[in-house]
Amino acid sequence: MKRMTTLVVLTIAATVMAVPLQVQITAPGAYYDYQATVVSGPIGIYGVGETFRTFCLERHENSSNGIFDVVLGDRAMDGGVEPAGTGDPLDTKTAFLYNEFLNGGLAAYGIVSDSASYTIMQNVIWEIEGDGNVIGLGAGTIGGNLLSYAAANADGSNYGIKVMVMHTATGAKAQDMPVKFAIPEPMTVALLGLGGVLLIRNKK
Repeated sequence: MKRMTTLVVLTIAATVMAVPLQVQITAPGAYYDYQATVVSGPIGIYGVGETFRTFCLERHENSSNGIFDVVLGDRAMDGGVEPAGTGDPLDTKTAFLYNEFLNGGLAAYGIVSDSASYTIMQNVIWEIEGDGNVIGLGAGTIGGNLLSYAAANADGSNYGIKVMVMHTATGAKAQDMPVKFAIPEPMTVALLGLGGVLLIRNKK
């Protein structure tokens, strides 16, 4: 009976962790107005049907609208500045600013919910990630102030931010975008913990 219970628990835990991840990207407003809606998940802190705002990490990757398969990681892949196959690690300054953006902490710097703010945020992220930018980010500009703010305050952690590495249904590389991340899910932790306890008991 104990072995059967262990098998059931571990099977459920594996099923929870193996859920395929998909997200739909749309740009309903102005340029850089990217919204992500979870199609299959959860993806980070967002459940199915939930929507969040995000940005492109790689300036020259495909950012068209559509539904994409997602792999979560700590770096952009197949489009970054690093050698092919190694990926481009998410800069901690990007993670800091994106986390502040999600928490509404950039209002004092002029970043609000409008197309101008999204454009600035996008270009600041490209600049930090080494992809250049489209608009000026010099001293005294909103973007320049954001760059200084990140440089002075980012502490080297990832602030709970991960990278959605996205592909089309046919496997073609799409965009890499940040997401607020929280994993393992509480239920997964509980199931894995229980499975571990049962395995230990079976060995006694």
